Amino acid sequence: AIEVPPGFGRDIRRGTAPEIGAWVDGAMPFRAETVRGYLTGLHQQYVADLAATAGNRPASPVIETRFVYNQDFKSIFAMVPGTIAMLLAFMPAMLMAVGVVREKELGSIVNLYVTP
Repeated sequence: AIEVPPGFGRDIRRGTAPEIGAWVDGAMPFRAETVRGYLTGLHQQYVADLAATAGNRPASPVIETRFVYNQDFKSIFAMVPGTIAMLLAFMPAMLMAVGVVREKELGSIVNLYVTP
């Protein structure tokens, strides 16, 4: 999402640097990085066009990256949900393996062999 504040053109004409908000969803990192590249290119092209049409040098907007989720880039916030899902996926297989080993140790593995 791109947010252009009210009075953007007026601020450009006055020579002040307006702030434009651009929010990129980071759920899909490769797509988010592509969108960020497009936004950076769009910004550079706009500043170049503005400098070409205006006789003077306009105030150059600055791109500042801010992270809304996980600002400190701690991997624990990204790893824990995935680890819990992996444990839930592996738990039935581990329980089945433990059950088979138990039957083998008790000597009643034949009961498992003959079940349909």
